[in-house]
Amino acid sequence: MSLFLASAVFNLAWFLALLGGNSAVPVLILGLLAYFYFFPQSIVPVFLMAFIGMCGDSLLAFQGVLVFSKQTLPLWLLMLWLCFAAYVWAIRLYILNWPLTWLFVIAPLGGLACYLAGERLGAVEIPAPLLSQYAFIFLAWFIYTFLFYGVLFYLKKAEV
Repeated sequence: MSLFLASAVFNLAWFLALLGGNSAVPVLILGLLAYFYFFPQSIVPVFLMAFIGMCGDSLLAFQGVLVFSKQTLPLWLLMLWLCFAAYVWAIRLYILNWPLTWLFVIAPLGGLACYLAGERLGAVEIPAPLLSQYAFIFLAWFIYTFLFYGVLFYLKKAEV
């Protein structure tokens, strides 16, 4: 799948999830089912990476770094993690060929930017003190990047 197409589809899913909330879940489920139909080998790594992301966001929410309107993490966030993991899987060959120094700076900055945009859209609250909260989110995305890269690298080696 091309990097441009995969990025455009993920950005559409991101906007749907953040703007539509739980009402966007059926559309996101249909999109993921279609994706899994065409890429059935992606099911296990997508669910593994989404699990990692949800565990990390659960920890961030438990620590008060992220605040959602309800005490539990919303269903749309789970769907967003599944969509993001599908995106990562779709562009895995690009990711595995990027210089690691770029990957481990750009991905955490991109993750932080998404949370900041999500806050502007009213999907999540990042309470004060902001600088320390931003550092925690950046660190979480650094860890996600490390773990996702590990999954992709391991599965690439297992193919050979």
